[in-house]
Amino acid sequence: MHSSLLAALSALLVSALALAPHLPAQGGLAPTGAPNQTMRALDQIEPRTPIPGGTTAFTISAAGSYKLCGELTVTTGNVLAVTTSHVTIDLNGFSIIGGGSNVGILLNTGVSNVTIRNGTVRSCSVGVSGSVRTNIRVEQVRFVSNSAGGVTIGDGGSLIGCQAEGNGIFGLRAASQCVARDCQSHGTTGTTGTNGNGIEVGSDANVSGCLGSENAGNGIQVGARARIVNCTANGNSLNGIQASTGSLVSDCNAGLNGGDGINSPSANSSVSILRCNANLNTGDGIECGTGCLVEGNHCRGNGNGAGDGAGIHITNTDTRVEGNMVASNDRGIDITSAGCLIIRNTAVGNTLNYTIAANNRYGPVIDITTSGTPLVSGSVAADTTTSSHPWANFAY
Repeated sequence: MHSSLLAALSALLVSALALAPHLPAQGGLAPTGAPNQTMRALDQIEPRTPIPGGTTAFTISAAGSYKLCGELTVTTGNVLAVTTSHVTIDLNGFSIIGGGSNVGILLNTGVSNVTIRNGTVRSCSVGVSGSVRTNIRVEQVRFVSNSAGGVTIGDGGSLIGCQAEGNGIFGLRAASQCVARDCQSHGTTGTTGTNGNGIEVGSDANVSGCLGSENAGNGIQVGARARIVNCTANGNSLNGIQASTGSLVSDCNAGLNGGDGINSPSANSSVSILRCNANLNTGDGIECGTGCLVEGNHCRGNGNGAGDGAGIHITNTDTRVEGNMVASNDRGIDITSAGCLIIRNTAVGNTLNYTIAANNRYGPVIDITTSGTPLVSGSVAADTTTSSHPWANFAY
């Protein structure tokens, strides 16, 4: 068996050697020209202009994309100045650090369309200063211990995912037609003559998913026709949420504030406050003025038992108060002006459940504090509301 296999392999080798002279010759091995470039230039790999770290101020004077390459600390003068529009600055996780009285990032007059992202600005007077600069976007930036404020930008700007901690006069501030989303401001200290609001935006703004907590002024303050949705404002020295004429406040929480939970002063009008919780505030849970809609809110424990806080306090005319729950406040629903409509509300455990001035319109106020029945077990029970009126208000 082995002899046959060896004979076959030997025959195959002899045949291959016999054919070798008839195979075509190989081409020359010398290269015909220079090889093509396979390496990329540095600006192709990383097309952003570097901003060196260190202690020397930097000025951006040409449009383009920039990246901070290390901590940048400058104690006098602007740390980083932007003198041209159409710029993107990636802080790259590093910090801009000032000397307490200088600006962190200054946007010069006339600058617009600038994006700043991904880092920290601390120990400056103002972290980012561009109060009248338009179309500025600041995202994922932290502002810490800036003596005047964290960031201030002009009309049409955006604050996305920013945090402000321990700043002075304001935390996060934007002008009209701005967006503030998923931001938070905590511990704004205020100064002599200033309140220290957490988040401030101008008219026609949209604020969503934001938190203003333990600030020396209002937690969140907005201008006319703004929209505030899914926000929280707790533990602020003044009001939790301060709304202006034509604003919408919905699905928010405001508690433990030194003033009102949600406030729109009497001079403002046409404010809608819907489905909010306003609990344990020193002042009123909700206070608003003329032509407002206050519907579906829960206000509990406001006024601290001192007689100076209502669950809902309406201070002017033509407001509709419907379907709210007010519990354990000094006053449940307090209507101090004429011309309002009060229907389908529930008040329980308040020092005074309802106080309604003359010349208002309201469904019957039904006292059911003593109309309870025994335990319900089964499919039939007596009606304890003692009223079938569709617009009745209840006290129990």
